[in-house]
Order: sequence, then C-alpha cells, then structure tokens
Amino acid sequence: MRNGVFSDLTFVCKQQSFQLHKALVCAQSDKLYSEIESAQVTGSGTTEIDLSEFQPEIVESFVNYLYTGEYSTVKEEDIQPHEDVLAEILSHLQAHHIAFRYEVDRMMSLSLCNLQSLLEKYKGKESLVSALPAAARVAYSLVIGHDVKDSLAASFAWHLPSLAEDRFPDIYTIPEFFELVLSHCARKMASHKDLAAVFDKRLQAVTVKNAQDSMAANEALQLVRDLKHCVSCRADFNVQVSNTCEVTCRLCLQKQKLTLRAAVKKSTTLNARRQVLSSPSSAPRRLQRHCRCIRPHRPSMATTQTPSKYVTLVSGDGFEFVVLREATMVSPFIKGMLEPRSQFAEAIDARCVFQEMSALVLDKIVEYFHYWYRNRNSQDVPDMEISPEICLEVLAAADFLGLDQ
Repeated sequence: MRNGVFSDLTFVCKQQSFQLHKALVCAQSDKLYSEIESAQVTGSGTTEIDLSEFQPEIVESFVNYLYTGEYSTVKEEDIQPHEDVLAEILSHLQAHHIAFRYEVDRMMSLSLCNLQSLLEKYKGKESLVSALPAAARVAYSLVIGHDVKDSLAASFAWHLPSLAEDRFPDIYTIPEFFELVLSHCARKMASHKDLAAVFDKRLQAVTVKNAQDSMAANEALQLVRDLKHCVSCRADFNVQVSNTCEVTCRLCLQKQKLTLRAAVKKSTTLNARRQVLSSPSSAPRRLQRHCRCIRPHRPSMATTQTPSKYVTLVSGDGFEFVVLREATMVSPFIKGMLEPRSQFAEAIDARCVFQEMSALVLDKIVEYFHYWYRNRNSQDVPDMEISPEICLEVLAAADFLGLDQ
C-alpha cells in the first residue's frame, strides 16, 4: 500500500493522492464499487476517485482502515489540553462521516464505539464540558448516523448542570439536538423515579427485618426468663444466644422455642394456664413424641371420671400419667401418700403432683412401674433404656421415690 505496487485505484484529495487496490476497496464498500465502475480509467491504467470534500488526514485515516481495520485519531500540534478532547471527538465524527458517506458499516460501528468510549473516559471533566457545544455544532453540520448524535445528546444531558449559561447560545440554532437532550433528561428523571421506588422497597424490607429481629430478640429474652429446663434434654437451662437471637442449649445443642406454656406463664390464675394446656396441640411436640400415657389435665373431669383403682401422677410441667394404683405400690413414697386416702378411694381422686419432675423423667418412672407390675412375680429386675441426657434426673427421681432397684 505504501509504495503503490500493483495499485489500480487512486484517491485524489486536494493535491494529495493515495494508491489503493480495487479488489480490496470494492469488497468493503458497494458505494465505492459503483463509483469505480462509472469512473474513467486514466492513461496509466488506474482509476481516480476525487475525495476533495474531505480533509486529507481524514482520507488517510479512511485508507488506513480499509487496509488495517483501524484508523488513527487526528491530533493537531500546539493545542491546549482542553482542546485535545475536542480534537479527538472531531476526528471520530469525521471518520464516521466518511464511513457513512461510502457505507462502510464496520468503520461506522468502530467510530461510534470509539466516540462513546471517549465520552465515558472524560465524563464529568471540564475539558469534555467545554468541548460538547462545539462538537454538537460539527455533528449537525455533517451527514452522520443518528446514533452518533444521540450519544452526544446523552453526554450533554448528563453534564447539563455543569454547563454554563453562556455556552447555550452556541446550540440555540440546533432544535433537533435540543429535542434529543430533552428526551434524555426525561429518561433520566424516569430512571430516578424507578430508583427511588427500589430504595423505598429496600427501606420497607429493612424495616420489616428490623421488626422481625426485635421480635426474635424479645422471644429469646422471654425464653431465658421463663424456662428453667431445656425442652429437649431437660437439663438445667444453660443456654447461649446467637447473633440471630436463637436460643440454644449448651448441653444438647438443640434450639429452644418459646412454647405456648412459656408464653402464658404470666397468667395470674392456675385455671387460665390449665385451660391453655388442655389442648393437645398446645403441648410441645418433643414431649408428645417421647411421653406415653399423657393426658392433659381437665379440672372439670378430674374427680368424677378417674377410676379409684388408678393413680394420677402429675409432672411439674403440667402433664398427667394415669397408672394402676397397685403398680405404684413399689414406691414407698407414693404408697405413703396414698394410704391415708384409701378409705375414701371411691370418692377422692388419687393424685400425686411432683413439681420438680419433668414429663420426660416422670415418663420413665411410669415405665418402670409398668415393667415392675408385669414382672412382679419374677425375680428379674426389668431392663430399661434411658437416654444419657436425662439419666441423672431419672436416678435422682428414683432415689426420691425409694425405688432401690
């Protein structure tokens, strides 16, 4: 390309000529192909195309693109730094202009991309703010694509607060450009409204989360205040509270939940608490799964429907176990409690309340009573499986009741 060997096409621009090859040029531009076909061939056998409507440096950039796929920006010497931005913008506009004139699509896309990158690079800087009005005037004096004008209008709208009033008269005569700027301002206002709506939703979500966190913290405090034993392993309530206000037993590592019993513990009357516990659904699920023969207390039926040959054992957390009176006689303690009532057995409900025993522990004691009663004529001591979590409590309860075996 540099030495013009085998060239058969010449671009002439203001006393400068550029040697090219028809095959390469025509493959990239149908418009140039039509002009080359209609042009006359010179005596040297080459075809000349006059491009004097463009500046020589622009034609040189155009030729460079046809051969390399890139074009160089035009930078004048001895220019001020703030004028350098304007010179680069104008070089991209001129490159797009010649590409638009000869329908070189790839060069049009490249020049648009380079212009947008330049506007983004100097976004918010005074050098770009100073260059925008002059760039808009040049853009509307050239035959270029709408996307280029729209990119300049978008940058103008973004820098609108920074533009001084004395710069507006430069573009008063370009109503189309003002229309594009206003459309971008309208879109910007709409995006701000959408952003405000997003922030409102986030604020509502944060408010709801804060309320939930506060509720969780209050529930954790209520658990710490009201519960004396872990609802899982029945150990003394030794807990840790996580950052999310979850209360966990340090022994069995089970999360604790605020049971309905704990929630109504502040009730002033015993009848109000028993009314809540009378519903099977109000019992903790863990107790319902592990305890057998649990019958929630019903005060209205306690003295009329409990048979005299049965004994009702009540745990400290309000659950009742109905056991054969004869089976409980293995315990000297219970036997001593029931003997004074034996002569009134038909009319008086035989009830034993153990405030210090949980339902899980009392369940194991009742299980022992059943084993003992079934094997009372045998010399073998019944075997029982006791979980390690309540083993110590069961042994203490057995010692208290006098169950030496």
